[in-house]
Amino acid sequence: MCEQFTEMGTFAAQHGTTVIFEPLNRREAFYLRQVADAASICRDINNPGVRCMGDFWHMTWEETSDMGAFLSAGDYLQHVHVASRKTRNMPGEDGAADNYVNGFKGLKMLGYDKYVSFECGCQGDRAVVVPEAIKLLREQWEEA
Repeated sequence: MCEQFTEMGTFAAQHGTTVIFEPLNRREAFYLRQVADAASICRDINNPGVRCMGDFWHMTWEETSDMGAFLSAGDYLQHVHVASRKTRNMPGEDGAADNYVNGFKGLKMLGYDKYVSFECGCQGDRAVVVPEAIKLLREQWEEA
């Protein structure tokens, strides 16, 4: 696997992109369930075109600490997905469960300057819920 991903990573880097490992949760995969697992594979491959990501929704089920998960990835962290913590909808739609402060602290400690993208559905009126989600994430980023 490392040989194949070394080849893919080299090709990706030559074209200005990366191959990204995304840990899933136990309902979707029996391996590669924690950010540290993905980062460990990236370290073994040791190629600038191979990185990993964290997904707050999957991390809800698999990680004991969002901050610890992100810190375990270090420089290999390339992308982050965000969704509500219970139903995988817009952040905020699950109320108090949608707390990302611990993870944001980890991202700040890393000096993370890459993208965080929504990967979720939306139960409410998108014209209302999306701006509310962005407001919530900004507030929690500041709190972190």
